[in-house]
Amino acid sequence: MNFNKIREYCEEKKITIAVLASQIGISEPGLYQVFRNKSMKVDVLEKIAEALNVPIWSFFDLDPVTPLNLEVEKLREKNEELDKALDAKQNVLNFHINKVEELERTLEMQNNIIQKQGEINEVKERLVEEKERSIKNYEEILTLYKKLAPSKERLKAKVKEGPLS
Repeated sequence: MNFNKIREYCEEKKITIAVLASQIGISEPGLYQVFRNKSMKVDVLEKIAEALNVPIWSFFDLDPVTPLNLEVEKLREKNEELDKALDAKQNVLNFHINKVEELERTLEMQNNIIQKQGEINEVKERLVEEKERSIKNYEEILTLYKKLAPSKERLKAKVKEGPLS
């Protein structure tokens, strides 16, 4: 604790040691005795801080910002750790998003293939039907040919015989 800071605050606020002593409820010699002994009870220190309207920590040779700076630094470090963890998670997420997109493209290609296979099957069915019609037509023509073959042979024979009379 820095007792000189109490004197400095008194000078700043234009308060004498005698006035300060009366405000905190002790005698002026009693307050000087405290300064000489460099020992003070916490309740007296609290009264002095209240009378001078300053925080109690201001009587100590501490940088009041230091604890805050340490806390801020800890928070910054934690924030950096969290940022790194977030980046790692984002990378994993991006990897999985890319995989899902790749699977979606593959699925779309497979759906296109299935659609094309369906179209091919329809064409095959039409070709089979057309082939069956062609076979049926061929069979009908063959049947007609067989029916007409004897007539053809008779005509050939007549033509060989000569002109018709």
